[in-house]
Amino acid sequence: MKRSLFALTFVGAVFASAAGCTDTKVEPLAANGVAIDDRLTIHGTVCTRAPDPDGFPVKVVFVIDKSGSMCITDPPGSQSDFQSICQTFAAGVDPASHPDNYCEPDGNAHPGRACAIYQLLEQFKDKPNVEAALVPFETKISGEYPANGGFAPVNDSNFDAWVTAVNDMQGTLGQGTDYQGAFAEAYNRVSTDILNTPKGQRPRTRYVVVFLTDGTPFPRCAADDYLPPQDYASVQQPDLIWPDSPGAGCTTPPVMNPTDPNGCYCNADQDYLDNNPVGTGAGDFTKGTDRNQNYQILDTVDRIMKLKKDYDVADINIHSLLLWNTGNISTLGLPEQQDLFGDMGNVADPVQAAHDVAEHLLREISEVHGNGTYQEFHTVAEVQLGSLDYTSLAAPFVLKSLIVDNTSALPRPTGQIVDTDGDGLPDDLDTGFVDGTSKFDMDSDGDGFNDGFEFAHQQQGFIPANDPDPRGCEATAQHQPDCACQDTDGDGLSECAEKYLKSDPNLMDSDTDGIPDGLEAKYGMDPSVAEDPLKDSDGDGVPDIDEIKAHTDPHVADPDLAAREGYRYQITPHDEDGGITCYDYSVSNIRLVTTQSSDNTQHGYNRLYIYFNEAPKSNVEGDYGEWKIACAKAQYAPPSVRHPQGPDMEVDDASFTRNDQFVYGVTADADAQDNCVETP
Repeated sequence: MKRSLFALTFVGAVFASAAGCTDTKVEPLAANGVAIDDRLTIHGTVCTRAPDPDGFPVKVVFVIDKSGSMCITDPPGSQSDFQSICQTFAAGVDPASHPDNYCEPDGNAHPGRACAIYQLLEQFKDKPNVEAALVPFETKISGEYPANGGFAPVNDSNFDAWVTAVNDMQGTLGQGTDYQGAFAEAYNRVSTDILNTPKGQRPRTRYVVVFLTDGTPFPRCAADDYLPPQDYASVQQPDLIWPDSPGAGCTTPPVMNPTDPNGCYCNADQDYLDNNPVGTGAGDFTKGTDRNQNYQILDTVDRIMKLKKDYDVADINIHSLLLWNTGNISTLGLPEQQDLFGDMGNVADPVQAAHDVAEHLLREISEVHGNGTYQEFHTVAEVQLGSLDYTSLAAPFVLKSLIVDNTSALPRPTGQIVDTDGDGLPDDLDTGFVDGTSKFDMDSDGDGFNDGFEFAHQQQGFIPANDPDPRGCEATAQHQPDCACQDTDGDGLSECAEKYLKSDPNLMDSDTDGIPDGLEAKYGMDPSVAEDPLKDSDGDGVPDIDEIKAHTDPHVADPDLAAREGYRYQITPHDEDGGITCYDYSVSNIRLVTTQSSDNTQHGYNRLYIYFNEAPKSNVEGDYGEWKIACAKAQYAPPSVRHPQGPDMEVDDASFTRNDQFVYGVTADADAQDNCVETP
């Protein structure tokens, strides 16, 4: 019964704070009591950083239709094949409907989609954490910005470039509406940017795809030209395979009707796709295959959304917008309507049918698959993009984990045993008589793998001493490694050790489970795979993660040791000005041990590290966190030496150092003995 109480109170003390809880959780003392002289309590106050909105990027992709029909639904605009009709609609545009200055920089009206982008770019100028990309499409992608992929900030230095790109988008219009190619380009741009973003930044980055069009995909091509008519898609069943778009030339050579040698299932115009190649940015279209079918478009949308899970991205949203200018469309004759918006077959109202087919697909894209919203505009003046959600996921930081580790003591069922150099190998094994190692040197052979690591991995060919491992950082004539002995991220593992373990040398906690990689490696856990919070390797009733925090062994069932020796955490949060949260903490029942010294003086030093990990409140579990570390040094060499003399040692916020600047055991300050807090 006492064991269950220990497990429950420990979990409550540590993790209630991570959720922003304001209650204090206190670990009751074990019934069997503790000794006094060899026990220490570390306490103090440690605070989170102030929230920084610029540290939570938002990347926006504008995927904008510039097919020929846009000169009618969203004039002005020009297309060579429809020059007269385009100019007719352009002449009817009222500049007064575009009041924004950037919408009439030369005294002429601009399309509603251009005005909407201009207005949004003006808003983005005040948001340094927002970057954007413009992807105009028709049968191909052209005129994108930035031209070399990726995203560009919106600021005074490049605002003219943005205006030029948007202006070019409304100039020469194309003849197709290649949804599939457009979303493929959006996928390429987002996925490439994610891969170029440091892993630690991804859980704070949000991607927003804005897809604006005025009609259905064109051309649609079907690989199978001989389905029964009822098996093809229609207004009533839009998710089936659509037949070849008339005039698109989807097959080559011409497919002959087997029941009529003089007839052809394909349109006589076989030159369209030759002169208007589909799929730039998505791979060239192969005639005789499916193209722009609903399943293909939605599959690409799903691939974009899957990037969130695959790469721990904070959020991805895909919004779809349909510009259906009912007034302008109603002035067209039936042949023009069918040419611009697709032949919907034998239906009473072909324009309404085309609208319904477009709306169905766009709602599927955004509302069903894209975690976004669908909007529809019926006049040019209505078009606006500012109502969509472009907010960052910036949030105050809260405690994710706080861990104290006495590196000088190793937990065993019999109690805490001495590890003078803190390499994970106890002193009784860390000697020249056993493996040729030194208990005063963490890495006796200088190969970047500390002695405890090599001892634990002897079956993989590691030798703790006198034989630098070729997988390490010892450079010889035969060995030129691509890793270093340095600990880039301050997690207690060298770059070479992280390479071997497949953890990230730039992340303190590669798997976001709240345990530093070095501690996981020390306890025989995999730092590249997040620990299940409930995993209990030794079956003693306490999860592995909690055993590490309690400084007991997660691989040995030691309930008596846990009750007697387990560290006890008490954490109380309180809010400060500026979105900062401070935590009053106390970690008690820390047993001190008597270590040795290399010069046979000053025995008994215990080096204790306090790890503090904070994460945005909006994504505590998924974020890699921001870490800082403090070191406390106590001395215990009975019968005469005990520092501090009292039971407590205070380690406050000022004693913590950012993990990538923390140096284990020593300090960059030449005037100080090391970077540990010490009570003389």
